[in-house]
Amino acid sequence: MIAVNLATYPPRRENLRKVVASLSRQVDLINVVLNEYTAPLPELADFSNVRQIIPTVDTKDTGKFYPDLDGVEIVLLADDDIVYPKDYVALSVKR
Repeated sequence: MIAVNLATYPPRRENLRKVVASLSRQVDLINVVLNEYTAPLPELADFSNVRQIIPTVDTKDTGKFYPDLDGVEIVLLADDDIVYPKDYVALSVKR
């Protein structure tokens, strides 16, 4: 299983769906840590492999290390302001 972890906060919301869409077909799971949010984002609800995580404290960018990764073989860390190319994951894990 390949997972991507990213952390975000409200000022980056406008571009977040594009970021997630660029990665969603490339991995099994995307953990999105929603700093400073109180509820999941409806615009991410239609991605079946996205797990929205709302921490009790603002984890800032270290939220990328917050999610439980039980059963995950490869973890990639992503930024919430980059739209990734369609071969990003394949090239990143190429052996």
